[in-house]
Amino acid sequence: MLKIIKKIASMVTRDGVKLIADIYRPVTTEKLPVLLMRQP
Repeated sequence: MLKIIKKIASMVTRDGVKLIADIYRPVTTEKLPVLLMRQP
């Protein structure tokens, strides 16, 4: 079974908006493609 790491990252932009991202990645050293999804 593939293990997945979940991490939550956040940042504040110059205009004061806080952006939060959930990052899911497998435990591997293999290079894999990235899927980016944005919701309003």
